[in-house]
Amino acid sequence: MLVQYAIVGIILVGAIGFAMIALVLSRLLQTHRPYKEKNEIYECGMPTIGTAWVRFKLSYFIVGLLFLIFDAAALFLFPWAMEFRNLDFYALAEMLIFLVIIFAALIYAVKEGAIKWL
Repeated sequence: MLVQYAIVGIILVGAIGFAMIALVLSRLLQTHRPYKEKNEIYECGMPTIGTAWVRFKLSYFIVGLLFLIFDAAALFLFPWAMEFRNLDFYALAEMLIFLVIIFAALIYAVKEGAIKWL
C-alpha cells in the first residue's frame, strides 16, 4: 500500500520539478527588450477608447457563478442516475438533500434579484 503512495509522490515531485525547470528555462532564455509601443494597451488591433477601468454589472458574474454551480450539480447527478438501480435508500436520501440545497440556492438567487425571468 505504501509503495503506491510512493509512486504517486514520485510522479507528483517529477511533475512539479518539470514545471519549475520549464519556467526557469523560459525566463533565462527569453529576450526582454521593452519599448514604448510594446507596453501600450492593445485591443483587437484598434486603439482603445476611454480607460481600461470599466465597471461591469455584477449580475453577469452572479449568473456565471450560478451556471458553474448548476453545471457541477449536473456532473454529480449523472453518475448517480447511471447507478440508481444499484443504490440503497441512503444514496437516495443524500441526493435529495443535495438537490434541496441546490434548489434553495436557486430560490435565494431569484429572491435576491440575481436572475430576473419576468
